[in-house]
Formats: sequence, structure tokens, C-alpha cells
Amino acid sequence: MKILLRNASGVLTQDDRDLAEKKFNRLNRYFATQPILELVHFELRGWHRLEVTLRADGRVIRAVGDASDFRQTVDQAVDNCEFRLAKLKDRVSRDKRGSSSRRFPDLESGLSE
Repeated sequence: MKILLRNASGVLTQDDRDLAEKKFNRLNRYFATQPILELVHFELRGWHRLEVTLRADGRVIRAVGDASDFRQTVDQAVDNCEFRLAKLKDRVSRDKRGSSSRRFPDLESGLSE
């Protein structure tokens, strides 16, 4: 996974960067190709905000985490990404499973006659 971490205020330590990398590497299992993950961190009045943009397999997924602690912010953003990926995976598998029978129910029987 290619991770780009941008920080507006420059207050992130290397430990925080390593933590974010470790947590977001869990998302590799959802993709066939190597995803590109862009993290943008803001800190305003003691609150951390992490905006996530994930690009892989022709899809773009966005998520946000807000908390007073950077570690909680990362956890929220990862959970939000996992929720969105699971939802997308379910939608894609549901579309593949029933698309032909719903659209053209009598097509196969008409071709065999």
C-alpha cells in the first residue's frame, strides 16, 4: 500500500506516522491491486481531523476521523474505511450474483428453443 501523509501544521511525530501506516495497512486485504492512500491531517484547537482518500481498483473511497487524540482519530478513520469497503464489497457481490436473471428472466429459455 502506498501511503501519502500530508500534515498542514507539521506537528506529527514519526511514531504517529508509523502508527497510521500500521493501522491502514490492514486495508490491503480488500484489494487486488496496490491501493494509494492519501491522508491529510489537520489540528485545530486541540482536535485532530484525518481525511482519508483511498484509490484502488478504479474506485475512490473517502473517510474522516475526528477526535481529541491522534490515535483515536486514526482508529475512527480506519473503522470508517473498513465500513465503507465492506459495504462496497457487499454491493458489488450482490450486483454480480443477480444481475442477469433480474434484467432478462426469459432470455435463456428463449435461446435454447
